[in-house]
Amino acid sequence: MVSLIKSEVKEEKKIPELKLWRAVLAQLFDDAFSNTYTGRNINDKQDARNYLQSMHRDFAKLCNNAGFDPKYVHKKVKHFFMLEKMKGKQWTDV
Repeated sequence: MVSLIKSEVKEEKKIPELKLWRAVLAQLFDDAFSNTYTGRNINDKQDARNYLQSMHRDFAKLCNNAGFDPKYVHKKVKHFFMLEKMKGKQWTDV
């Protein structure tokens, strides 16, 4: 019983960390796909888009830390880029 309680406490400690990594991933998506960019931070947008398109080891680690399968997230990212292209909207047009 004691080991079960210790296990539950250990899992509860991971929850704030999981929320943090999910917030980082959400911010990355926001940076990449938001239409509210001005000239001064357009490089941040391009950096976010490049990072999302890569299947770099750091990207995989970010996804894993957020509790997501990196391959699944990468598949969704490719889907978002495809939808953007199909709509004929380039983020540089913003």
